[in-house]
Amino acid sequence: MNERARKNSLRLPGYDYSRAGVYFITICVKDAEPMLGKIANGKMQSNEYGRVAEDELLNTAEIRERLTIDCYVIMPNHIHFIAIVGEPLPVGAAGAPPETLIKPLASPKNTQFIPKIVQEYKAAVTRKIGFSLWHRSYYDNIIRDDDQLEIIRHYIKTNPATWEKDRFFCKL
Repeated sequence: MNERARKNSLRLPGYDYSRAGVYFITICVKDAEPMLGKIANGKMQSNEYGRVAEDELLNTAEIRERLTIDCYVIMPNHIHFIAIVGEPLPVGAAGAPPETLIKPLASPKNTQFIPKIVQEYKAAVTRKIGFSLWHRSYYDNIIRDDDQLEIIRHYIKTNPATWEKDRFFCKL
């Protein structure tokens, strides 16, 4: 890996992103352009690109047996989602901390599972719309407990209603 790529990486150094866990992912549109739709009356109104972004996110989870999308939101210039990597446990386990909601993985082959998923997701959207609208990288947060998980779920669900306070806000 070259020095520039390592220095500019947003990933947690040395972390195994194939590890069973719960991850909060944010992918931004290049130059923060509102390419995915607009917010009206506190609700997201996706345009054609936003609908493709949503369809491909849902498809990403369908084609990977180790991945579940817990919740997500498409915003005008970014998307947020919670990704669960691993096999979910039975419903009776509800209320347990996120790390106990998933079975451990058997010797993962790809230690960069999350980065690969994001890369493939961006590529799928790009193929469908005919050009890349994505910023080069993405943000991730490893969710470590139930309290953090609930805070992030609330943030995702209320993000359109609080758009003007969002760090990614841009006037439409």
